[in-house]
Amino acid sequence: INTHSIGMMISDDAKQAATIDLFALSFTRLIESETLEAMDGYLNKLLTGDVDMGQGTLAAQTVTASSLDPASTTAANFTHKAYVKWLRKNNRKCHIDYVICDTDAYLTVTGRVGRPTVLTAEEFSNISLNPNRMVVNARMGEPHFFITEPGVLPANTLIGLDSRYALHRVTNLSANYEATERLLMQKGEQFRIDSGEIVYRLFDDAFSVLTF
Repeated sequence: INTHSIGMMISDDAKQAATIDLFALSFTRLIESETLEAMDGYLNKLLTGDVDMGQGTLAAQTVTASSLDPASTTAANFTHKAYVKWLRKNNRKCHIDYVICDTDAYLTVTGRVGRPTVLTAEEFSNISLNPNRMVVNARMGEPHFFITEPGVLPANTLIGLDSRYALHRVTNLSANYEATERLLMQKGEQFRIDSGEIVYRLFDDAFSVLTF
C-alpha cells in the first residue's frame, strides 16, 4: 500500500509574522491539492488497470454507442436511445448511479440527440385521459456525474458504476504517522503527516464503460 507524505517547514520569523489562520489555510490547501491529485490517479487506474494491483483494464465492460444505436456514430450525434440502453445494459448486476467523465463528455451527454425536453416529455398528471407507459422494473435513473480534469480519462468515454459494489478502499493504519521536529540550526520547525491507502475495483461487473 502506497504511503503519501505531506509536510511543511516554517522559520521562527515566519511563525511570528503569520497568523494561525493563515498557517492552517495554507496547509489545508496543500492537503486538498495532494488529495485531488491522488484521486486522479485512482480514477485513471479504474479504467486502464494497475499492474501492481493485478488489475486489468475494463475492456470486457466497454461498449460503443453505435452498438446500442446504429445512428449514434460519433460524439456529435450521440443519441438518447444509446444513452438509455447503456444505462439499462446489464442492469441485473450494475445499476449505474454514478458516471465519471471529462467536461466534453458530460456536455455530449447533456446535449444528446433526442433528449426529452419540457416540450417533448410525456405528462403523467392525468393518467385516465392520457395513458402513458410506466416501467416498473426500469432499474435506472439519472445518475450523478463526476467530472475529471482533462487527460485523466480518454476522450469521449463514460465510466458508469454501481457505487454499492464498484469500489474498495483500503487504509493502512500502520502508515499513519505525524511528527514535528525542531530545527535549531535553521531556527525553524517542520512537521509531516503520512498516510497510506489504495482504491481498486471490487467487482468488475459493477462497471460499464461507454465510448461515443
